[in-house]
Amino acid sequence: MDFLGYGAGPGRLGPVPSASLIAYPNEYYQSPFLDLTQPVSGIELVPAKPGYFPVFSSTKWVIQAVSGSQATPANVNAGSDGAHSNFFASQASPSNANVNASVPTSIIGGPTAAANTVKRILNAPVIMDITSGAQGTGLVLRASLLVWVIWLTASQ
Repeated sequence: MDFLGYGAGPGRLGPVPSASLIAYPNEYYQSPFLDLTQPVSGIELVPAKPGYFPVFSSTKWVIQAVSGSQATPANVNAGSDGAHSNFFASQASPSNANVNASVPTSIIGGPTAAANTVKRILNAPVIMDITSGAQGTGLVLRASLLVWVIWLTASQ
């Protein structure tokens, strides 16, 4: 068996049975800083990687600016399907408690990943939408979403 080392891409470690999953090294992606008080559609969160689909191992909001008080969180979803919902669907995030307690620059909890039984799509980017903005008294909220990604593919 040859050792390819880090950065050489995915490699087989011995025989791979049919339909097994082969992992690509973990990566992280960060959205641009967004005004979470405004709806925005079509934000590319994770680019497509030909032959692979991403699995989110963790999501975090990076708070750049916050002032005022959040009473209603933004509603966000993300996915590689047409509705942008197969990675996380219609979630209120970040939470009021996390936003109101944060001191920029800070990292707080992000959306919860969809169930593992939801279909994943090879060769497709993950697109995020802010379907409704956060609301509150004098609220200013700028943040980006940071996601840690594990890449998988189904070999045949």
